[in-house]
Amino acid sequence: MDEHRYQKALCNPTTFEAQHDLAFIETHTYEATENSFETGRLADKAVGAWLVEPPRVVDDAHSKRVASLRIIACVGPPRHKNRRTPLNLSRETYELITAQWQLPRSFLHLLTTRRACFSTFEGESREDSDDRSYSFQTVDKGGHPFAGAVTHQNSERTTLVFLCGLLEKDLSLLCEELKGSRALVGIPTFVPMCLLEMKTERVEESLEESYADIYKMKVKTRMTSNADDDFAGVGTDDSDFVSVSRSLTEIFRSLAKNEFACEAHLHLLDRLDEENLRLFAYSARMSYDEKAMRTIEKRNRSLRSWMQTLGPQTRYHSQRSQAYVQTVYSLIAQHDNALNIKTAEASLRVSEISYRDSAAMKAIAEDSKQVALATWRDSSLMYIVAILTLIFLPPTFTATLFSTQFFDFKFSSSGSVVSYQFWLYWAVTIALTALTFGSAGYFWRARDRKVVETFLKRDAIEDAEKMQSMGRQ
Repeated sequence: MDEHRYQKALCNPTTFEAQHDLAFIETHTYEATENSFETGRLADKAVGAWLVEPPRVVDDAHSKRVASLRIIACVGPPRHKNRRTPLNLSRETYELITAQWQLPRSFLHLLTTRRACFSTFEGESREDSDDRSYSFQTVDKGGHPFAGAVTHQNSERTTLVFLCGLLEKDLSLLCEELKGSRALVGIPTFVPMCLLEMKTERVEESLEESYADIYKMKVKTRMTSNADDDFAGVGTDDSDFVSVSRSLTEIFRSLAKNEFACEAHLHLLDRLDEENLRLFAYSARMSYDEKAMRTIEKRNRSLRSWMQTLGPQTRYHSQRSQAYVQTVYSLIAQHDNALNIKTAEASLRVSEISYRDSAAMKAIAEDSKQVALATWRDSSLMYIVAILTLIFLPPTFTATLFSTQFFDFKFSSSGSVVSYQFWLYWAVTIALTALTFGSAGYFWRARDRKVVETFLKRDAIEDAEKMQSMGRQ
């Protein structure tokens, strides 16, 4: 199964990507002289020559070499959240390093996981052998866990380490630690312990940042009375509760990751302690300095106490952040209730204004009704006047016409007051009256037809324009 996983990871095109030079560290410890320490960069093609190059050490009767440590590290940016960052070397170079240093083949599959572990493997490390091989990996919320493969060659008093996941600052810290720990370089578990201490320090820094962020959120929402000047004057009415709740949720998420890192690294430290106990039991046979082993044991105890302290702190701050999230949700609900009350009050005022407007419109409608009634009455009077005018206009015209010099009606010899030709008056009057009414009705109907045709024509034009606009759309 391990061979199948190794070949699968080896053939994956995203596993390797040689973009930058590799970093190397080489240090040697002597009994009577100072340690030799060298660090630098190696191009991918130059790794093979460095691997077979004999170490530049001084090993004689006056200055006997105690231990050697050779490290190759892939240094680069943190990996993506959803995928593993490729190793910063070619496949051929990795296979060469694995063959020359006899690294655990399961290490390549370990990089595809996100679990913390410290493991030895059957066939690569045996209980009856003085040579040891390890694979280890930490977890980290920043997306760049440390991972490494270690081979300790007891006969050569040499420890070979392949590391990945380090940033430039991590490499600098590791170099400073190796320079200051002359007696511990020969212990094969020393490098994993150093990286685990660095990760624990990262967790503590993240915990302090989360505490500061929680305090800022408290000040922003006025859940604390000790407000700094930078945050003074920010009230709940001005707070963006959406951003506050998102920030608190992100803090809680970060704390949960820190708690997971503490638990996972404690498990890793347990495995590291088990290996240290085994090394301590065989320290005489494996040429380990007993004092150095006790120093490693003491540092591991201190590291365990540190992690055990960070765990409860992380859980405490997680519970605090959860409580603050619930408080913010309560403030959001109160804020929404206040807005609803204001909205209801505004709606009530709008309803009152609408009621007053309705009363005013009702009064206007009553006035319009009275005006319409008065207009109708005026129209009726004008209609009557017009009818009377039409009735009396022909007789008046006839009387005026017959009173002129063109007509001369004399009384007859019989002495009658009314002329025997009086019938002409009525004949002409009735005829003119009929003609007047007929002409008025004709012209009124003609005018009405013209007005109706004008409106119909206008409606037809508007309908045609609407159809054209709909056709274009």
